[in-house]
Amino acid sequence: MINFAFVYLYGKNVIMGELLAQSIKRLYPYNKLIQITDDYSEQINSIDNVERFKFTRSHFMKDCIESQLKIFNKYGPTIFLDADLIVLKKIDDFFEFKDFDFSLTERSNLSKSIILNNEKHKKNFPDLINKTLGETMSYNAGIYFCNKKEPLEFMLNIFKTMNKNYLEWYGDQLALKKLVESKLFKIKIFQESIYNYTPIKSDEDLSNKKILHFKGDSKKLFIPICEKIFGTSHIEKVAKKLENTPIKTN
Repeated sequence: MINFAFVYLYGKNVIMGELLAQSIKRLYPYNKLIQITDDYSEQINSIDNVERFKFTRSHFMKDCIESQLKIFNKYGPTIFLDADLIVLKKIDDFFEFKDFDFSLTERSNLSKSIILNNEKHKKNFPDLINKTLGETMSYNAGIYFCNKKEPLEFMLNIFKTMNKNYLEWYGDQLALKKLVESKLFKIKIFQESIYNYTPIKSDEDLSNKKILHFKGDSKKLFIPICEKIFGTSHIEKVAKKLENTPIKTN
């Protein structure tokens, strides 16, 4: 039986981690759900196990991959997710096929066409300026499945060759691209538009989506969309159970 795991450090959007956990557990109640966190963060209510590791801001991406490898070595085949996801439907096809090593999602053509040129890129990632996501980070790290440990080991080795800024941010997605391009592993690729979809408005039709990813500006849509998924009263109960933690949308 495969496991689910996500990195969640106690932060401003506490309700996100809780609702991600609930969205997984209502579809996969018997699969182990693991919170990867630091020594200080509290356990999310709906998860099964907490595994604590050292995280540093300047090496956050690298620390995430290292912790994932340790999770794999302890628990076996695992789906690794970002904490700002909601799983809408069962995703058995993402992990139920034989003789493969890894699965992940490829960005849509629209996403690939986005040009990287904001102030953050200019300051910290000058080598990305005026390049597209398709050229640099074709695969989003929001969700991937490891059936063997070797892909994670490969990604960690890629980090050794990176500029230090990528150890904090973007490094995982640069490593995913190199992982696929290496052709050393048997990899199954899924559509971002279904398995890792970022909503653009609160009232859009999500009936054909399996996983939502509330990254970037879409975080402001998290509560309105989750109210439709779980019900407003449920969201209010979760917020109250979290000791009235303010629901942040940015």
